[in-house]
Amino acid sequence: MDWNTNEVISLMTKLFSDIHSVVELMAWVKSRALDNGYVVVTGRSKRKKGTNEVNKIWLVCDRGGEHNSAAILRRTGRKKIGCPFKLIGIYDSDSYGWKLQIRNDKHNHEPAQNIEGHPFVRRLSEQEQNMVHHLIEQYMEPRNILSSLQRLHP
Repeated sequence: MDWNTNEVISLMTKLFSDIHSVVELMAWVKSRALDNGYVVVTGRSKRKKGTNEVNKIWLVCDRGGEHNSAAILRRTGRKKIGCPFKLIGIYDSDSYGWKLQIRNDKHNHEPAQNIEGHPFVRRLSEQEQNMVHHLIEQYMEPRNILSSLQRLHP
């Protein structure tokens, strides 16, 4: 995802005025990344002292980082290839919004051609997780829970 300088300036202005929570920031960045064929995940986050509020978050490409040595010894397929893409979201208490710093806007791999099979996309939404929990409490069999989910979201 290459962002030229003009887009970065308008991006920071938009973030200051429109995004007020870490959830909104993550949703916006992840949707932009998915539109471009990439998946962005939380690398780490930092909470404000004495509270449970996140005030800084590192967003990285899901292919960033390195594999552990056991996977390399077994010669398994590797998902992590050390992609350098990194964004840092910082809460600005003066404007009550989020500022996005682009540390590295380059990926060392091509965008995904088919995002449907990616584990991030296959995750259940919060609404679907609640539905599964409710159906489990009613002692519904797993195959029936799956068919209910498939009926609602074909």
